[in-house]
Amino acid sequence: MKQDSKVRNMLNNEQIKRLREFMMETLDSNDENGRPDLQKIMYNATYNMGEGAMEIGGLILQEKIKLEELEDTLRKTRKQIYEETMHTRLPFNPNAEGVKTMVDGNETISSLTMKVNKQKAYIEFLGNCQEAIRYYPRNANSLVTVANYGREHGMII
Repeated sequence: MKQDSKVRNMLNNEQIKRLREFMMETLDSNDENGRPDLQKIMYNATYNMGEGAMEIGGLILQEKIKLEELEDTLRKTRKQIYEETMHTRLPFNPNAEGVKTMVDGNETISSLTMKVNKQKAYIEFLGNCQEAIRYYPRNANSLVTVANYGREHGMII
């Protein structure tokens, strides 16, 4: 039940929605009938790609700063919990691997680790978006070449 709400919260993330809307508006390359519009494709390749890449680049930088803060909090919390564990009398004498397991199993550490992993995944997703934008002009060039060939020869293969 708890996991379902976390997934819903992630899908309802306003930043992800805004990014999706921005990308859909910026990179829309279809005409009103849903077919590729070469004029829009060339316009996107010429004007919108740079803006989209810069927007995502800024977002990546912002999210990397958040990741660094999360990782710093995780390290400090791990240190504190490790020290507390080492100063606690236990009915057994754990080895180094046992203490590491106890620290990793702490709810706070587990929660912070999940946040760090989600942040890394989000940054990777943004990087993939930026990579897709980078290849858009090359793909658009291929479409324009095919269209020009079709005009010259009267057919599109």
